[in-house]
Amino acid sequence: MRLLSLAVFAVLALVIGAYEEDGMTLMIGGASALAAVASMPSWRLSTFLTILADLFAIETVLFGIADLVALLGYWPHAYEEYELPRYLPLATAIFVIVIFAVSHIPLVR
Repeated sequence: MRLLSLAVFAVLALVIGAYEEDGMTLMIGGASALAAVASMPSWRLSTFLTILADLFAIETVLFGIADLVALLGYWPHAYEEYELPRYLPLATAIFVIVIFAVSHIPLVR
């Protein structure tokens, strides 16, 4: 499920980023695509790292959808001050990639 949700979000972010010509959204889409590759089921992670990667994947998709909504202009004007930082979905996608990299350290296995 993590792989599918990240892959669908990555495609959505890349398409919207290309349409809006927004570099940050393209970076979010690229990082989400790399996170989807790092989330492939064939990679063996410990239970703790799997749960952590799942949480960051959910955050990437949810924060990313909120960012896309704001980018497209559908964010409510009454909540304009509460708009999420643009880097938040990028950071959570990078955390999934870092968890994948850390899982290959022999001490962590």
